[in-house]
Amino acid sequence: MTEQRRRRRRTERFVEKSGDLVAIVDRTGSITYASGSSNRVVGYDPDELVDENLFDYLHPGDRKDVMERFFAGIEDPESEFHADCRFAPSDGEWRQMELRCRNILTDDIINGMLLYLRD
Repeated sequence: MTEQRRRRRRTERFVEKSGDLVAIVDRTGSITYASGSSNRVVGYDPDELVDENLFDYLHPGDRKDVMERFFAGIEDPESEFHADCRFAPSDGEWRQMELRCRNILTDDIINGMLLYLRD
């Protein structure tokens, strides 16, 4: 195994074992990647989240604010924002979560908004 591949696997494992849900979200809010930690954080398998819209999981009272910040962040390649919001985990009970989002649309590999979600 090459050193580069070993580093890549190490990074992948770190993301999977993280206490945060790590996701990549496209310009429309569609989730294109969700880490394995999504099971622990929100009770969804990563495959259940991919191709879903992030905003559909946010409480209606929080959705507008997060959407405004998200879409404003798309316009600024260096933008980052943080929001406290209620998220609908698989058990159906709204859970207060911390959401952090960073614009990485110009990165050829990520090409999206990098999102961290934790309770």
